[in-house]
Amino acid sequence: MRLFSKARHAFEDIVYAGRMPVPNGLSQSTLSNNDEDLCWAAHKETCESLDRAKGSYGSKVKHLPPHWRRIYTLVALDADVLNGGFYQFFTNAGGRYDSHLLQDVEALGQSGITEIVIRAWKQYTGIDYSNQWRNRGKSWDFFVEPYKEGRFNAEDQDYYDFVDKEWLVPHIGRHIREHFDLYSTASLT
Repeated sequence: MRLFSKARHAFEDIVYAGRMPVPNGLSQSTLSNNDEDLCWAAHKETCESLDRAKGSYGSKVKHLPPHWRRIYTLVALDADVLNGGFYQFFTNAGGRYDSHLLQDVEALGQSGITEIVIRAWKQYTGIDYSNQWRNRGKSWDFFVEPYKEGRFNAEDQDYYDFVDKEWLVPHIGRHIREHFDLYSTASLT
């Protein structure tokens, strides 16, 4: 069954490659929002474009325009790490963000977060996650074993310490504000 699913996704990647998810953009009026609301408006627009696009989910994320993909990736990172740590993020992602995670984090321009994610990335890339991805949702014991090992404990704590001072979402909103020409509806005309 898994082989069929992989083959279907590869086929959809080819068939739907010309139908990339394209967000409609943000109106000038969204700039009156605070940074958190600006982030959420961009994230909502990104999610809606993914819903409209055809093809496998992983393919759709991969084909988002890079600046929009950045918003999607960073919000997913923040939500998963805050909910269950870097282990949860990497397990849930199933490799979806591997080709662009560091690039997206570095583009945000927050050296504190970048350094933490780079440390977590180095640890993640030293581990074979294929069993984790195959067993998602099948075994609680299998899932919690890396937590018991203490995998990512230092990186998780450093991330929590960073966001205790200032949540990542406002940084994402400031990034959008500083590069609004990329996210505005005017950039689509």
